Amino acid sequence: MKNENVRNRHAGTVNNTSHMPFNFRGRAASGDREGAGQDNKRVQEIAKGYRIRRRREEEAVTAIVLAGGMSRRMGHDKAFLDIKGEPLIGRQLGVLKNIFKNIIIATNDPQKYTSFKSVNPVRNNFSNGVKIARDVVLGRGPLGGIYSGLLASDSFYNFVVACDMPFINKPLIKYIIENREDYDVVIPKIGGRIHPLFGVYSKNCIPAIEETLKHDRLEVRSIFSKVKARFLSRRQIEKFDKNMLSLLNINTPDELRRIKELKA
Repeated sequence: MKNENVRNRHAGTVNNTSHMPFNFRGRAASGDREGAGQDNKRVQEIAKGYRIRRRREEEAVTAIVLAGGMSRRMGHDKAFLDIKGEPLIGRQLGVLKNIFKNIIIATNDPQKYTSFKSVNPVRNNFSNGVKIARDVVLGRGPLGGIYSGLLASDSFYNFVVACDMPFINKPLIKYIIENREDYDVVIPKIGGRIHPLFGVYSKNCIPAIEETLKHDRLEVRSIFSKVKARFLSRRQIEKFDKNMLSLLNINTPDELRRIKELKA
């Protein structure tokens, strides 16, 4: 697949001691402990700087939870389904708040989530970083939700997830985020099936979405040819989520029953 393989950024590394930086080999041979200690300190400083930089990059991404669906097949709002003793939306926020500083719930019924937040904000994982945003276009499905979330976000990159996915996985989410560089969309594609409601979307998608909605096309996949999209393979996803439970969603009472029976 065109954009599927991860490039090896270290392909040109030479494992010969004659090419080692900071002249490690010479200092070790001469017994210069002071010099070696200084080099070790610098390596630690570089590693610390890298960790800080990665953390800042993660904080620069906002999570967008799509919670504007009609839930017709379920019969009632899927965001508030009880999953292992907690509401599904609270379960998701519990994972997302450990990754993202800012979270947006894009919904056509903000009052419902405002009321839910007021009941027990701690138990329901509503922190100060959770914002509720009204859909700016109604009746446009997930694509309209993504559009509304992107407009409400202060971040260029955003991680989008549907509110009916009970087993989202922190390591997998972080992996998808780390692969966003130079792309506008990064989502899984398993066996030819695209999973558009679990991945990264940049603000570059806004004009493409506007054009698509203007022509009454509501499929999220309709924008992929208009932006730089990357699709992650089964092998890449399974490295962080062996059974790919993160990609499961709930649409019907029967699916809810089966998901409750899962040991996850």
